[in-house]
Amino acid sequence: MVMEKAAQLGFILEHIPIGLAVNHMDSGEVLFVNKRFSEIYGWPVNEILDIDSFFEKVYPDPIFREQIKSRILADIHSGQPERMAWDNIPISTQSGQRKIVSARNIPLDQQRLIISTVWDNTEDNLKLISLFQERNLLRTLIDIIPDYIFIKDREGKFIVNNDAHVELLGDRTENDSLGKTVFDYFPKDLAQQYMEDDLLIIDQADSIWNKEEKIFDAEGNEKWINTTKVPLFNSENTITGLIGISRDITAEKIREFNLKYRSKLLSAITVISHQLFSNEDWKVILPYCLEKIGETISADRVYYFESFKKPEAPEKIFSRQVSEWTNGKVSVQLENQDFQALELKQYHEFWSLAINQKPFSCLTRELTGATRDLFAEQDILSFIVIPIFLKGEFFGFVGCDACHQERIWTEEEIAFLQSIASNISIAAQRKVHLDELLNLNKQLKKTITDLEFSNQELEQFAYVASHDLQEPLRMISSFLTLIEKKYNDRLDEKGKQYIHYAVDGSKRMKTIIMDLLEYSRAGRLEYPKEKVNLNVLIEEISELFTKSITDSQAEIIYNDLPILQIQKIPIRQVFFNLIGNSLKYKKENLPPKIQIKALESETEWEFIVSDNGIGIAQEYRSRVFNLFQRLHHREEIDGSGLGLSLCKKIIENQGGMIWLVSETDVGTQVHFTLPK
Repeated sequence: MVMEKAAQLGFILEHIPIGLAVNHMDSGEVLFVNKRFSEIYGWPVNEILDIDSFFEKVYPDPIFREQIKSRILADIHSGQPERMAWDNIPISTQSGQRKIVSARNIPLDQQRLIISTVWDNTEDNLKLISLFQERNLLRTLIDIIPDYIFIKDREGKFIVNNDAHVELLGDRTENDSLGKTVFDYFPKDLAQQYMEDDLLIIDQADSIWNKEEKIFDAEGNEKWINTTKVPLFNSENTITGLIGISRDITAEKIREFNLKYRSKLLSAITVISHQLFSNEDWKVILPYCLEKIGETISADRVYYFESFKKPEAPEKIFSRQVSEWTNGKVSVQLENQDFQALELKQYHEFWSLAINQKPFSCLTRELTGATRDLFAEQDILSFIVIPIFLKGEFFGFVGCDACHQERIWTEEEIAFLQSIASNISIAAQRKVHLDELLNLNKQLKKTITDLEFSNQELEQFAYVASHDLQEPLRMISSFLTLIEKKYNDRLDEKGKQYIHYAVDGSKRMKTIIMDLLEYSRAGRLEYPKEKVNLNVLIEEISELFTKSITDSQAEIIYNDLPILQIQKIPIRQVFFNLIGNSLKYKKENLPPKIQIKALESETEWEFIVSDNGIGIAQEYRSRVFNLFQRLHHREEIDGSGLGLSLCKKIIENQGGMIWLVSETDVGTQVHFTLPK
C-alpha cells in the first residue's frame, strides 16, 4: 500500500506542469528531477545535476552568471523563504534559445532538503513586452499627434492628456493636469458648456461629433477647435468616462472668415459703384455710400471731406466736411464748424501722405501735435483716411474712425476704401463732364437755333431777291430790244454791239438769279418720297439735252439702275446738273461718253457719273463744290458756278455724301451716296 502511494505520488510529480527538483541542503546532491524541469531549462537532466554545471550551462554569459549565482546562493543561505523567489530570469537552453523563467525554493529544514520549482514565463513575458511596446507606441503616437487628446472620468476630471493638450491647458507636464476639470482652465461660461456636453455623453451614452467650438488657450488667445467626444466603456460595458479629441481649426476659420469678408467687401464695392454711376449727381447718393462703407467694415464713423480754396489765400488748401455716417454710438461731427475750413497743410503727417496719394492710417496715441489733437478731441482711437484726386489735383478724402477700441486696418480694408475713393473720383469727374456737356449742349442748341434762323432769313432773302431782281432785268432786256428794233437804222455797229452786250449780260444775270433761286429752294422745301425708276429718270433728262447730245454726238450709258423710294425732284436736279456738266466740259473733237453706275451696300446706294471730258486740275478740286466757283471764262464755257454747289446741298440734305475723282485730259468721276 505504501509502495502504491509512493508510485502514485511519483507519477503526479513527474507530470505536473511546473519543473520540480529536490536537493540535499548540505551536500547539494540532486535527489529528484521531474521531466518538466529538464524541458523548461532545455538541458538533459544529467547535464544540470551539478550546481556549478547548472549555472555554467543555463547562464552562458560569465558576468551575468556570477551576478545571478551570487544573488541566488545569498538568498538560499539567508534561510528566508521570501527571498527565495526569483521572477523573470533570462536563461539559455542547450539549443541557444533564450527563455524567461520564474523559480521558487522551499527549504525543509528538518529534512535538510530544498524543493526547487520553476515555470516557463517566456510566452507571458513576450505578451507583456508586446503589450508594453504597444502601449508605449500608442502613447508615443498620441503625444506626437498635434490634435488635443484627453480622457476624463465620470466626474469630468482629466485622467489622460497628450502633450498637445497639456500645452493648450498651460501645464508643464501631464501630471500637473491630472485630476483637474475644465473649470480649472477656462472661463466659467465656456467651462459650463463643456461640462454639459460631458454629462450628456456620460449619462446618456451619447456622442458628439465634429462640434466646432471656441476656446481660449493658456495665454488668452482665442482659438477654434473641432471636437469629437465618445463614451469610454470598461470590460463590463459600463461607462467610466469619455474620450475626446479636438483639432485646432483656427487657421481654417480665419481663412473662411477672410474669404467671406473679402466677398462682403467686393459685394459692397459693386453696390456702391452701381449707386455712384447710376445717379447723375453722385453727391445725392453719397450718404448711402458712407453708410454702406461703415456697415461693411464695422466702423464707428465714416465721413467725406472735399477741398476748396479761399480767394484771399489761393496758395492754401482747405477742406470741409460734406457728409457723415455714424453707428449711433459716437458723436456726430457734421455740424462741427471747426471741420468746415481745415487748412490741411497744418496736419503734416496727413498731408505728406495725402499729397502723394497714399492712405493715412494710425493709432491716435502714436500721433503728435495738431494732428493728434484733431483726432483725440473726437475720442478717436484709430482711423484711416484715403485721399481722392480729380484730374491730378487733390479733391478730398474719405475716412473711417474706430472710437471704442484701437484697430489696425487690414490690407483688404485699405484696398476696399481705395477702390471706393477711386469710384468717387470717377463719379465726380463724370459729373464735371456731364455739367460741361450740358452747358455745351445748351450753347450748341442756341447756336443751331440761331443758325437755323439765319439760314431761313438768308434763304428767304435769296428767294425774294431773286424774284425782285428778275423784273428790272426783264425791263432792261425788253427796252434794249425795242431800242434796237426802232432805231436799228440809226445805230452804227458799235452801238449795236453795246446793246448786244447789255442784253447778253442781262440774260446771264437772269441765269445766275434762277440758279440762286433754285439753290435757296434746296433743303427748304419738303418733297414727298415716291417710287422712282432711275432708268426712266435718266431717259427723261436725256430728252431735255437732245440738241446738245445730237450736236456733240454724245453717248449716255446706263443699265440696271435701281428703283428707289426717294424725293424725285431734288435727285432729278442732281443728275440733270451732273449730266449737263459732262456735256458742257467735253473735249474738242471727241464725242462725250457719259456712264452712270449704281453700287449697293448694306446701308446705302453709291452712284458714279463718269465722263471722258477735260477733267479738273488738282489745285481746283477742293473748290468745285463752293458757290460761284468757275474754272473757265464765260467766253469759253457758259455757266454760273452754282451747279455742283446745288448738288452738294441736295445730297447732304438727303443724308448722303458727294465727292469727285478727276484727272486732267482724262475725265471726271462724281460719286454720291443715298442712304437706304
